[in-house]
Amino acid sequence: MKGPAKELAADASFLINLIATQTASELAELAGYSLLVPAAVYAEVKRDRAQLESLVSRGIARRVELEGVAVLHYVVASAVVDDGEAAAIAVGLALGIDVATDDGCASDYWLENARHLGLRALGICDLLQSLEHQLEPKKLREMLVHVRRDANFEPPDTHAKWWHSLTST
Repeated sequence: MKGPAKELAADASFLINLIATQTASELAELAGYSLLVPAAVYAEVKRDRAQLESLVSRGIARRVELEGVAVLHYVVASAVVDDGEAAAIAVGLALGIDVATDDGCASDYWLENARHLGLRALGICDLLQSLEHQLEPKKLREMLVHVRRDANFEPPDTHAKWWHSLTST
């Protein structure tokens, strides 16, 4: 990783999928991300808690509390999306950073409320596709298989063709 890590507000769906790759630390470092994990999201990651705590202890993820304007963003977002997604969205909007989510409703909400700020929603497919040329094809395929199997994840229509081209060999 070169230079300071770019902060990314993460929700539970993204973290669970990232952890399912079995290379979460390496992927976050390779992409140059530091993950901000709101307390509500941290509470949602139960089965993979040890792996999340490992990301925190390695400095790749950091638990954050909602404060200031983030609380107001949370109140508004929580009327539309679940608590963890609302917390990640609130952190992203308050800090002016991208959000990492694999939740369709959260992505839609984010696009409606953050696109004008030049902020984007990033999912596990976006992350892996952006790193595709830096990863060995066999390793990337293994990651996708793990995410599908261990996180019960199906790629969104926008990435389905790419995903299937790598996993159906």
